[in-house]
Amino acid sequence: MKNKIDRKNRLDGRTFAMFTLPLLLIVLLCAPLTQAIDAQTLNDPVLQIRYVAIGKELRCLVCQNQSIYDSNAELAQDLRRQVREMLEDGRADDEIYRYMIERYGDYVRYRPPWRVNTLLLQLFPVFIALFGFWMLWGTLRKHRSVNAMKAGSPELENSESAQDSGADDTANTSTERR
Repeated sequence: MKNKIDRKNRLDGRTFAMFTLPLLLIVLLCAPLTQAIDAQTLNDPVLQIRYVAIGKELRCLVCQNQSIYDSNAELAQDLRRQVREMLEDGRADDEIYRYMIERYGDYVRYRPPWRVNTLLLQLFPVFIALFGFWMLWGTLRKHRSVNAMKAGSPELENSESAQDSGADDTANTSTERR
């Protein structure tokens, strides 16, 4: 009887395939739809390569973790259109970056330039890592000195045992008085 119940509750291969494979197929077919679709391409292949490179360097200000090339946001579409127009007008990459930085700030670039106002932002991870190593070094140093004192100093052991016995005597006298 128990064996029949286990067979009914167990997921067999056919049931698994019947539900999982269609779901997997739907996910795989819909995955390309989640990427940004940029229907317009430039006629010149060199300009197209520059367009893609600039689009991947500029951050979408709406999504913040995607480039304007990868984002579907309306702002990203507008920024891609502006970059395309500037490239067609013959502007250099630096001019396009400068225009975007003037309009949206240094945050629009994934790799902002080294400036005084971005220095803290760029060096903060280094300071955090150095602080962590300093704390680790101090903790290990303290731990080593405590272990060295306990293991290597018989005088320390004698003084600790004297203090412990004195504390025990004090405890014993206080309980005797009661």
